[in-house]
Amino acid sequence: MADVVEVTLGPAGRNVIIEHPSNLAPIITKDGVTVADTLKLGDGGRQAGLDILRHSAKTVSNKVGDGTTTTIVIARAMAKAYCMGLDTGLDFQDMIKGGEDTLHSVLESLKEIKKPGLNKKEMANIGTVSANGDASVGELLAEAFETLGPEGTIRVQMGSSVDDELDIIDGACWEQGFMSPAFVTDKSRECSELINPLIFLYDRPLEQTDLIVAVMEIAQNEGRPLLVIADEVSEDILTIMTMNHLRGKLKCVAITPPGFGEGRKECLEDLAILTGGKTLMEIRGESLPSLTREHLGSAERVIVTEGETKLIGPEGNTELREERIKSLTFRLENVDTESRSPTSCFAIRESIEDRLTILSARYAELNVGAATDPEIRYRMQLFNNARNAIKVALKDGVLPGGGWALHHSCNQLDLEGSSDESPSYQYGKISLINAIRTPLQLIIHNAGYKPEKIELEVDQLNDSWIGFDAKNNSVTNLLEAGVIDPYALIKTQLETAFSIIKMLTQSDGMIVRESTNKLPDIGFDPAEVRSTMEVDE
Repeated sequence: MADVVEVTLGPAGRNVIIEHPSNLAPIITKDGVTVADTLKLGDGGRQAGLDILRHSAKTVSNKVGDGTTTTIVIARAMAKAYCMGLDTGLDFQDMIKGGEDTLHSVLESLKEIKKPGLNKKEMANIGTVSANGDASVGELLAEAFETLGPEGTIRVQMGSSVDDELDIIDGACWEQGFMSPAFVTDKSRECSELINPLIFLYDRPLEQTDLIVAVMEIAQNEGRPLLVIADEVSEDILTIMTMNHLRGKLKCVAITPPGFGEGRKECLEDLAILTGGKTLMEIRGESLPSLTREHLGSAERVIVTEGETKLIGPEGNTELREERIKSLTFRLENVDTESRSPTSCFAIRESIEDRLTILSARYAELNVGAATDPEIRYRMQLFNNARNAIKVALKDGVLPGGGWALHHSCNQLDLEGSSDESPSYQYGKISLINAIRTPLQLIIHNAGYKPEKIELEVDQLNDSWIGFDAKNNSVTNLLEAGVIDPYALIKTQLETAFSIIKMLTQSDGMIVRESTNKLPDIGFDPAEVRSTMEVDE
């Protein structure tokens, strides 16, 4: 896999020709993700190893928007070195310890180099690199993030023209749709649209007929449609709502709130603040007698499809919303990492970030255009990758790109070490350093230059932000040239590559499925037929 994806690395990388599985025209690409996705070895054992590497590398891309090829290249270099060390009798645990300690030192060194904060041009550069050099992708996303801020939500979707279009919308959006297709008001768009609706929020299964009738009467008296947001809605309640909706007595839609489990109650409270209403809460002992007009929020417009809800122009109190945002931001910055597992901390942060996105009451819709559907889907992936890369760069800062951040951080390490380090430990340390220098050397090689000569020239300048720009074939300030990578991207690449090799080198057995490449069975046993023919002869 590394042999075939490494040729695509860098701005001067080459294309790879891929045979189409349906005997159509071959695919020609320099996108490392596409190349990795299509590679098949057939053999069970080798294919299993390839799938482990491919899945881990794609996880990097999904998380931070880029880095598949670099992760694969670094992992291959590590694998070669550590397997060679094992073959020569070195101690595995000491080798891994040497690699882990060095990896930690490299990451600490990178923190000293990184630059926090990004301007619009730098955001565009990050997006362009992650979108395989498509500057239009980087520029459009930079415009969106400049308008929305670092925590802004950008929804990438298929457009209806050949041009890309960016719309900034004042409102909230989440992935929960209507509970019944009977609520659809626009069959061409397969959505239900409510203009100036009242919004009823309920924190438990909605089963009381008299409660929904009371809510519907309030909406009907004001001549306004109704949006019901509840954890569950019984069949009887749905029947009442859909019958009134279809007969034209009261336009209404029922949906579920964002979030999961207990987190939904907090999301309902967020929506109450956003829309200027109040959630009828079980914990406060509220039920039908507690219902007043003040419990119902409102918005300029609501658009609901099968899979998502867009709440446009919410009419809540801005001050209350800002206080809620400050409270959630504080919680996000003070997640207890000592008593919780990394997975639990990630889930908590993700939940809070989703709530902040809704409370921000502003998001962008990026409609991707192209001449054909396959091209639109390809460009949507570019936009998604670039969006993720810019987002993590805004959060954690940027580093020199093109492999130079790793090169400069390695130069700051003590390669000799102390006298009490074992040979296995030192081997693990040196092997990791050599492995993480590999992407830079391949980028320079793909550009047609000798890595040793370029590295020596740059090292003499003694500046962490100076490096070789392979696109323009010059040694320059990489920040000014726009050759930058998110810190989170490089960190994730290194940790993922090392984790893969650590896991594989500790494995000493494999179980795979038996090959299914047999002669077709069409009602007789081929072996039996052959034996019969031999007897006849």
